[in-house]
Amino acid sequence: VIWFLLTIILVKTVGKNPNQTSRNYSNTTTNNSLKIGDKGYLRLPNISDPTQVVTLAVDKESFNQLSKALIAKDNYGILELAQKGIVFGISNGTEIQVIDSDMFIKKVRIIKGIRSVDNDKVGLSGWVPVEWVVAN
Repeated sequence: VIWFLLTIILVKTVGKNPNQTSRNYSNTTTNNSLKIGDKGYLRLPNISDPTQVVTLAVDKESFNQLSKALIAKDNYGILELAQKGIVFGISNGTEIQVIDSDMFIKKVRIIKGIRSVDNDKVGLSGWVPVEWVVAN
């Protein structure tokens, strides 16, 4: 129950854009039915801008820490987690493959970045909320 509530709060917190007056759901087609082995994309809800960064956690414990920092809007805390090497960022829209799944989170492997800054992340894996893993 706590995971479920944290995930919902996390998605609502990260997905909000105060300058956006109406939501455009046509930019992102969510398909949370991707299974282990399926390829898809990492996309923040309702954000199509590839300069936005999706943050992945290297393990489930790191995901818990990342969730708390995101919910608290603790940007320094997120930077601290990145400095420890337990979270990393990748461009919104990156191509992935699902390699593991839990109730509200999925572990994905980076297949192909969309910007040159993503090239060093190809092959890495991390945990993200299930809502961020989409078919297209």
